Order: sequence, then structure tokens, then C-alpha cells
Amino acid sequence: EFGNDVKNAIPMLVSCLIYQNIVPSIVKLLDYDRNKSMYAIVAGSFIPVFMLLLFCFTVTGGNVDVSLANGGPALTIFSIASVIGSGLSCTLSLSEEFSSFFEKKL
Repeated sequence: EFGNDVKNAIPMLVSCLIYQNIVPSIVKLLDYDRNKSMYAIVAGSFIPVFMLLLFCFTVTGGNVDVSLANGGPALTIFSIASVIGSGLSCTLSLSEEFSSFFEKKL
């Protein structure tokens, strides 16, 4: 049913709205250069897709050691890359929001 599908898609739609606030920050950081901005957005969108495909390949039996007990490097590298990427984008977005807020107040 369409209504049930829409209800199930709401978390994804809200997530998309949240993550898109980084685009104006990136465009401003790149001095509003259209080519650099397009490259950054495309590359920045491709990296998570690549990581997701790599994760799916690993989980579905890609013959990669993902156990933490054996010190498997694949899971560790994936975890570190995810945390660093998420932290970097969150920090950049929040700093831009706070700077625009304080500019309006002062």
C-alpha cells in the first residue's frame, strides 16, 4: 500500500534533509566555484556508496576477515573511516550554523 510505503520512507527523507545542510557550507568553502563544488558533491556522494558496497560484499561472504577477535583490519578501517567522515561533516555543518547565528546576533 502506498501509505505504508510513505510511512516507511519518512526516516530516509528526514535523513536526506538533515544531511543536505552541508552543501551550502561546502559551496561557500570552495569560494562558490561551480566545478569544484560539483566535483566535491559527486565525490562526496560516491564515497559512501562505495563504502556501502564494500561493506555488503564483506558481510555476504567476500572472504574478508571482519572478526574483531582476530584483529581483522577491514572492520577497523571501515569503522574509523565512518566515524571520521561523520564527525568531519557534523563539525563543519555545526560551525557554519553557529557562525551564521552569531553573525546575525552581532
